[in-house]
Amino acid sequence: MNQFPRALDAVKPLCLKILKILFPLDQDEEMMFGTPRGEPDQLYQPMIKAYDEATHALLPETQTS
Repeated sequence: MNQFPRALDAVKPLCLKILKILFPLDQDEEMMFGTPRGEPDQLYQPMIKAYDEATHALLPETQTS
């Protein structure tokens, strides 16, 4: 994440979450590549949640209530 400009510090947590969703670690703590078997929602739902959380974290307090 050090290669990201400081102006993007607010979205670094989102980038890390997406990285973990798309490339989870296996039992040896190595990144897994490839498409997981099963329903597409196993990727879509966590990604939507990550974006929603990031969006809400960027909004001023008055807009989140």
